[in-house]
Amino acid sequence: MASHPGGTPVRGGLRCRRRRNLDDHLVRYLETDALPENRNEARKIKKQAVRYCISQEKLYQRSFSRPYQRCVTPREAARILVEVHDGDCGSHSSGRSLVLRARRAGYYWPTMAADADRQAKHCNKCQRQAPVSKLPPENRKSISSLWPFRKWGMDIVGKFPMAPGQKVFLLVVTDYFSKWVEAEALSRITDLQIHKFLWTYVITRFGVPHEIVTDNGPQFTSHNFKEFCKD
Repeated sequence: MASHPGGTPVRGGLRCRRRRNLDDHLVRYLETDALPENRNEARKIKKQAVRYCISQEKLYQRSFSRPYQRCVTPREAARILVEVHDGDCGSHSSGRSLVLRARRAGYYWPTMAADADRQAKHCNKCQRQAPVSKLPPENRKSISSLWPFRKWGMDIVGKFPMAPGQKVFLLVVTDYFSKWVEAEALSRITDLQIHKFLWTYVITRFGVPHEIVTDNGPQFTSHNFKEFCKD
C-alpha cells in the first residue's frame, strides 16, 4: 500500500493496484481463457470480458454505436489529457468535453471522467481566465406549489448524440409539487412543437396548468406560444 512520508496509508494506491491486477487477469483471460482461482474475481472477469477484445496485442473496448476504443494505461491517459486539453489543438475545454474528445480520438480508460475533471480544475490558465460572475449575491428563493399539477417547470435539454430519427434534444416538464416528469425527444424544438407537447402530455392528462416556469428562451417567448398560453 502506498503511503505519505509520515507513514499515513494512501487508499488510492491500493485501488490502483487492484485495478491493475484486474486488467492483467482480463487480458490473460482474453488471450488464454485462464481465470483466477477466486470465484468472485473469476465471475467479475467473465462479465467484463464481454465488452473487451484484443487486436494486435492491444486491448480494446467494444462499442455498439462507435468504433472500438483502445484501452490505455494511466501514464498514457495522463499524456492524452494534457495533449487534448492544452496541446497544439487543445481548447482548454471542461472535463465533460475532454472525455468526449478523448473518446472521439479512440481512447478509453475506466477513470476518464474523474481524470478529465481533475485536469480541467488544475489547469493554471483555465483558473486565471475563467469568467467570474459579477452579479451581486442574493438569497435563494425556493419555488413551491400549493397542489399537484398547478405549476410546471419546462426546459430544453441538449444537444445530445444523435438518436434514431435525428433526435438530439429533449423537451422536459416537471411538476413542482409531485416532481412528476413528462419528456419527449425531438430533432428540433419550435414554438409549435412546444404547443403540441403541452397539449398532448400536460393539458389532456392533468388539466390546464396555472403557471409554467421557463428560462425565457426564444421558443418560450415567441408570439405564437404567448397566444397559446392566453387561450
